[in-house]
Amino acid sequence: MANKEVYVDKKFNTEILTGKVFIVDVQDEADKNDYLPLNKLRIANRSSEVLYIYLDSLPDSSVNAPDYVLGAEQVLDEGLLEGTQFNTVYVLNTGAGTIVAKDIIVRVAKAEEIK
Repeated sequence: MANKEVYVDKKFNTEILTGKVFIVDVQDEADKNDYLPLNKLRIANRSSEVLYIYLDSLPDSSVNAPDYVLGAEQVLDEGLLEGTQFNTVYVLNTGAGTIVAKDIIVRVAKAEEIK
């Protein structure tokens, strides 16, 4: 058996100030096609700032820990999130500087098992 992507969406950030959030919300589009929840995630951080990544929970590190911490110039690649499913991705800029537009690339997908 193999997995096949049945839904893919790729987003680029707008400018993210220190302490601010970039939200990847594909619920309207994916819902229309019954592709939620998503189960694949890739994020490329081409900025010099550290990012906190939250899946489906509001970004507040005093209340809940981030699902991922992504350092400067790093890539997160969860080919298939076993047992983890999500509808929304929150990217929090925890660094001291502003992240310019298009420095963060987020690719979300839904994969299903095919026989």
